[in-house]
Amino acid sequence: MPKVYVPQDKVQVIELVDLLDYAQFMKHNGLRLAQACAAYINDKYELSYSFVEDSTYAMVTLRIICDLDAEVPSIGEFFPYAPFYENEMEALFGVHMRMMNLDYHTKLYRMKNWASMLPEDARKEKVAMKKEKSVVPGASVQPGEGGVDLDSLISKSVPISKEKTAAMAGIKLDEQKEGNE
Repeated sequence: MPKVYVPQDKVQVIELVDLLDYAQFMKHNGLRLAQACAAYINDKYELSYSFVEDSTYAMVTLRIICDLDAEVPSIGEFFPYAPFYENEMEALFGVHMRMMNLDYHTKLYRMKNWASMLPEDARKEKVAMKKEKSVVPGASVQPGEGGVDLDSLISKSVPISKEKTAAMAGIKLDEQKEGNE
């Protein structure tokens, strides 16, 4: 007779600041991301990330309740396919995702209205927030005005040494080769 599994489901409400720690914990313990989604409830976002342990089918759903202006970090570094869920949350609900390694810039779906799953009043509030965040203080050209002021950009750039670039990328420079050149 085949073995019958009765999977356990657990929903755990967590704080937004703890999302990356929990995602890393799930990955480290062999759970896979099964789904991620957003909902709009009581003027807040309810974000759900469900993880499954494949041998027992046990599921843990991390639930985050946050304000409309919250910036949600991507878990794509731990689960490479997460940006598809995250782009969907951003396109349909206007969730502000950050650090996405694959960002469709709210164009995952071809829709007439951005954040179309939000009620009209909440969508108007999100559009106003988006416009407010897109203004760059001190910039001579604002987003959406067209063109780039290269002189301004170049004058503000900071040169980075080869050593610092290598350290940021996690690369060890071969000092022997550098000395011979």
